[in-house]
Amino acid sequence: MAVDNTTKRIVKISILTLIISATVLFFFTVVGFKGETGQPSSETVKDPDISVVNVSFPDSVAGDVEAWVVDTPLGRSRGLSVVDSLDESQAMLFVFDTLGIYPFWMKDMKFPIDIIWLNADKEIVFIRESAQPEEYPDSYNPQTEALYVLEVVDGFTDKYNIALGQKLYW
Repeated sequence: MAVDNTTKRIVKISILTLIISATVLFFFTVVGFKGETGQPSSETVKDPDISVVNVSFPDSVAGDVEAWVVDTPLGRSRGLSVVDSLDESQAMLFVFDTLGIYPFWMKDMKFPIDIIWLNADKEIVFIRESAQPEEYPDSYNPQTEALYVLEVVDGFTDKYNIALGQKLYW
């Protein structure tokens, strides 16, 4: 039985489609979504755009937290939604280019957090305790301009009496 040109073209297109699909799948599972599961310390930090700083709370009995710094639009848009949980010694620090009113929401989050806004002097200007994933698409809007936002585990600010006006260091 002879194979005509149309059948040969269909086979070639099918093989090409399979190769492209496999390449795209590989890209998104290995390269595109690195850090989407697990803890920030083991996965997210592998992203070359994320650095780590120790944040100190000198006016509190809270110890230092290891904060993953995100200062790019992509990093800020992903935030902690790329991890499954956070412990008390971990945080994410969002750094903006200019002072501004930066609302935050819980899109794609898997756990509740406390959100702390800080001005250019690293003084706390607004706190949203216990932000819940199910509150999305609501957003939390500080009334004061900030340059930094720190996300910590739910209950952290209450447990360690973190309050407006306190200054943080990193």
